Amino acid sequence: MKTGRNDPCPCGSGKKYKHCCLSPASVANDELKDLLAGQEFDSIEDVQALANQFMQQKNLQPQDDFQGLSPEQVHRMLHFPFDSPEFFSFPETLSIEPEAPILTLMQLITGAIDEKGLKATAKGNLPQKLCKEAIVEYRKYLPKDDYQHWMNINKEDDFGDLHTTRIVLELSGLLRKAKGRFFLNQKVSAIS
Repeated sequence: MKTGRNDPCPCGSGKKYKHCCLSPASVANDELKDLLAGQEFDSIEDVQALANQFMQQKNLQPQDDFQGLSPEQVHRMLHFPFDSPEFFSFPETLSIEPEAPILTLMQLITGAIDEKGLKATAKGNLPQKLCKEAIVEYRKYLPKDDYQHWMNINKEDDFGDLHTTRIVLELSGLLRKAKGRFFLNQKVSAIS
């Protein structure tokens, strides 16, 4: 005997079957069983073809859980957003020029390193002169009301964004430290 959608769930939870163990997959399985029942097929391939056609139709039906979109549409939207213009549109040109403050600091660090390298401090940080230059170059990204505080920075540890940028360069393999000096890896000349 088949459990009805509004019958108590056979698991014993006390909820209606539709609010408990009835899943879209079990509904689809029941519908497919009903479709296959009583039909005669010449081969397993014929059964598979009918099952594939049934599932394709199911995947094209809008679902309330997907805000009226079909499973196929959701799949395309999630996995191929650039190929789904009916869901997303991306401008050809941006209305504002994107800014990446970290690139300003990366350019400054990589531009300061020549073939002899850049001498690190005793603690292994970037030199004070470079930190001062970085503040001047980076000032457009700093809070205006706190600018005087930034002008008093003397070392890398006081300039969190610069410190983070150096660490990112090292972790990405673009920058290395050897014998108290910073060097760019051979494949990197300068970030532009």
